[in-house]
Amino acid sequence: MRALRAFAALKQLMMPGIATGLILLFVGPVAFVALYRGLLAGLTFPWLVLVFAAFWILYPLVFLAITRYTYRYLPAS
Repeated sequence: MRALRAFAALKQLMMPGIATGLILLFVGPVAFVALYRGLLAGLTFPWLVLVFAAFWILYPLVFLAITRYTYRYLPAS
């Protein structure tokens, strides 16, 4: 016997679009501020690279954690 497959759907379809817009508006300025503050603090180039790399690794993880708890799904029918 074959099992039936069903898929859940997002309850509010605008949420991915809103999340994408927020990323475009906030990621660039936040990265700029982090690097600028690092330069003002006297960080050398290798430390700036590490700060920048840490930022680009951590922000998607934070974004995924936020979307995990803000997206609401409709049950599969």
